[in-house]
Amino acid sequence: MSQTQSPNARPVLRELKCPQCGASVPQFSADAQTLACPRCHATLNEDMEGIKAARGVKLPNARVPIKVGQKLTFEGVAYFVLGRVLYQGWDPDDSSDHWSWNEWQLGSSDGRLVWLAHDEHGLSIFNKMRIREPFDAQGDASVPVGNGQRAMVTERYPAKIVGVEGELSWKAGRGDKLMMVEAKQGVKSYSVQVSPEELEVYSGQVLSKEAITAALGEDAAKEMFPPFFTLGVIVATVCILFACVSGLLGLVVSGSGEAFTTQTVTVNRGQESEFPVTFATAGRPVIVDVSINTPLAENTFADVDISITAPNEVETYIVLQEFWHETGVDEGEFWREQQLSGSDTFVPAMTGDHTVTVALDEGSQLESATVQIGLKINHISPTFLWGYAIIVAIIGGIIFFFSRLGKG
Repeated sequence: MSQTQSPNARPVLRELKCPQCGASVPQFSADAQTLACPRCHATLNEDMEGIKAARGVKLPNARVPIKVGQKLTFEGVAYFVLGRVLYQGWDPDDSSDHWSWNEWQLGSSDGRLVWLAHDEHGLSIFNKMRIREPFDAQGDASVPVGNGQRAMVTERYPAKIVGVEGELSWKAGRGDKLMMVEAKQGVKSYSVQVSPEELEVYSGQVLSKEAITAALGEDAAKEMFPPFFTLGVIVATVCILFACVSGLLGLVVSGSGEAFTTQTVTVNRGQESEFPVTFATAGRPVIVDVSINTPLAENTFADVDISITAPNEVETYIVLQEFWHETGVDEGEFWREQQLSGSDTFVPAMTGDHTVTVALDEGSQLESATVQIGLKINHISPTFLWGYAIIVAIIGGIIFFFSRLGKG
């Protein structure tokens, strides 16, 4: 476990007075160019004319327990937290889509200055690196990282400084704008920060859970690496599994049914043809498969009407089945499409003798057609199963989303 140290845990080089409120502002590093007043949060910069102050802002607590003045040890190296910057970035095409992240400047025991960044990727230590090859931050698709190697750019977006605290080795203030370029090569990440004055490149790597636990404690590690299988995730997973099973069952039963009868009839245009059928069970879906056996010439069609009349003389219109044969040329390529079969569902309301009526529509381009009708009884409709699968999948997705919200 790390210990939170007061600023006096490290020798103070000098004490400055805040021009705005008169509070004492300690400076710990000779490289400091920006200091934040701990009382009024103004940012202080020193130039030839003396100390100048600009309006600052009190920063909200970070999600990880890191404070200015704290001593930390990461992977065997001791660090002192000098300062913190809160950034905000946004989508250049949609300014309402924005995000924020924290960076702390650390001084190491060997005199180096590094950055500790906390963003959606986790907690990473970044070191400043020199860029020795030409690089256009505005348009290049990769960043030169030395030895002839390049890291591919993954994101490029504008950003600004929300506020600072502690001290920094460079001049920074609230509202300062910059452009961020992020790149990736293997496990290493690269961050390019472009301001009107300079371009800086940093290389870093996400810290492991073990390194974070050793430096910040188990509670911080659990906050940053929450268990994936929470109760919400388990419930969502069960919902999605039920949805998958229901969907598969729906697919299986969609072709269910017992072959009952197959009839082939020839019908003339504008006329009807009939055949009898007897249903022993009422209320169970019957699949009506229809196909045309008469060849259709190119670019012609035929429409077939099918209805079923019950013993009580109630006629139920089943389907207007469209058959067609089309050809054409698209961008110099010949194509051909045909539809010569189809199906629909009928639910008999009563048992007994029924009459199936087949008619060739008067608008058809065939004088007569031979049509085959096949009936399958005791069909199980998949509609309920598929509807159940969709509803449960949506519920599972919502539960999963809210259970993981803010856990990244």
